[in-house]
Amino acid sequence: MFYKKVIFSIIFSLFIVTTLCAKDKIKIEFLKGNTFNEEKIKKQLENSFFLDTFIATLNNKFKLEKTVLIEIGSNGGPLYENHTNKILIPYSFYTNTFNTFKKVQYNKTGISIENASIDVLIQTILHELAHAFIDIYNLPIVGNEENIADSFAAVMLIELFKNGDDILLSSADIFKLYSNNHKLENDDFIDEHSLDIQRFYDSLCYAYGSYPKKYNKFLDELNYTQERKDLCIEDYIKNVNNWFIILKKHLK
Repeated sequence: MFYKKVIFSIIFSLFIVTTLCAKDKIKIEFLKGNTFNEEKIKKQLENSFFLDTFIATLNNKFKLEKTVLIEIGSNGGPLYENHTNKILIPYSFYTNTFNTFKKVQYNKTGISIENASIDVLIQTILHELAHAFIDIYNLPIVGNEENIADSFAAVMLIELFKNGDDILLSSADIFKLYSNNHKLENDDFIDEHSLDIQRFYDSLCYAYGSYPKKYNKFLDELNYTQERKDLCIEDYIKNVNNWFIILKKHLK
């Protein structure tokens, strides 16, 4: 079962800006594809209103001293490269996401496979941007940085973007699908990232914590106790407060 609401588009409403300014510190670049399919993806993403507006919104909310370049079409990633201040994401990441959604006919949820794949790309960019902020500004964090980056992505999606919770749910669904398609091995438990199924449940918890009435049925279907639901609310509030305190001097 998918936890995606039935919507037909992603609309970011805080800042509707479709062009990027030269002074912007968060930039996105699409590299030349190595195959016909990669060139097709490049053109599709370059022409995406959602990505344009997403990047513009970030630049309108954050003030950075150093430029962070999001390089789509790199050979590696997704990852943040600290010696270049680049976020690297290969076209294969988008392709794998698209094909995973396509395999289960995700469009039946009411959102196109293309938009769902862009949702996942946006969540991934925010996750890597958390690593960039932690590195560039030496932000004080305690705990697993990958989990902290997930919390940053969830909080920023929900707090800065209209329908950001829907983007988060697309990402939750891809974690669930990855988990369904992957047999766990020892390396999965050693990896710095939480298991995909844990990231799925964490994402739902963030969504519920931000709007309990709206997402109560989702957690009921997963047999969450009321005590666990209450903890989702408490954790979300703490994450919001902590992130905006830590980032206070970096916000416009």
